[in-house]
Amino acid sequence: MNCKPSTFLLRFWCGRRHTVTRSKVAAFQRPESLQTIFTIHGLWPNYNDGTYPSNCGSTNSFDHSEISDLTNRLQKDWPTLACPSGDGLKFWGHEWNKHGTCSEDVLDQHSYFEKGLDLKKKANLLEALKSAGASWSGGGYGGYGQQLLPMK
Repeated sequence: MNCKPSTFLLRFWCGRRHTVTRSKVAAFQRPESLQTIFTIHGLWPNYNDGTYPSNCGSTNSFDHSEISDLTNRLQKDWPTLACPSGDGLKFWGHEWNKHGTCSEDVLDQHSYFEKGLDLKKKANLLEALKSAGASWSGGGYGGYGQQLLPMK
C-alpha cells in the first residue's frame, strides 16, 4: 500500500523502569527531574492501516551538527532512557535513521526534531491527565510507562 503516512508522537512516563541485563533483573530510579514528566520517545510516521515505514534508505544519515542548536531542549524533553544513560546522540540517531528518514519529504532532520519538541510543548499530556482526574501511585506507570492506572 503506497499511502502518505501520518505521524504520531510517542511519549513515555519516566518513573521506575525495570530492565534485564545479562540474566539479572535490575530496577533503578530515574533522576528526580524525570520522575514527574512524560518525555518523547519518537515522532513516527504511520500509514492509515496501522503499519509504518521504517529505515527508508535515505542517504541523509543522522548528523548531530544539523541539530546542535536543539541539544539542550532534546536532552531535557527527548532524553535517552538507556542504562547507563548517555548524551542522547545514539538514541536520536536511531530515531532519525529509523523513523525520521521516512518523513524527509515533509521534515528535514532539524525540522523533525524541532517538530517533536514543539508537539510535546503544545500537548501537555500530564496536565491533561490531571485535569481528567487521573491519579497514580508507587511510581505511576508500570514497566516502560505504557500502562495507565485506572482513572479516579
